[in-house]
Amino acid sequence: MRTEHLFRALADPTRLRIMRLLGSMELAVGEVAQVLGQSQPRVSRHIGILCDAGLAERRREGSWVFLRACADSSEAPPFCAAIGDLLVDAEAADAAFAEQ
Repeated sequence: MRTEHLFRALADPTRLRIMRLLGSMELAVGEVAQVLGQSQPRVSRHIGILCDAGLAERRREGSWVFLRACADSSEAPPFCAAIGDLLVDAEAADAAFAEQ
């Protein structure tokens, strides 16, 4: 994976919000869409970009698709945990970012 893809994936505010949600728990695509107040196809597109960058993982269970941050995986690249830590630190340091 190229580093530029990683940073492009994180450059969108919606994808940052998705990463913050996935950092705390595994969620279904529909749940993410509901929390964000966006359509499921739009959220699925954002999730696809995060998965392609290696930042999130999909897990299918019947007709449901569940998502989790790559930092939750034991096989995750080392930068995944660092990105999760960075998002937690950003929330603590920036109240406006945390309120999103």
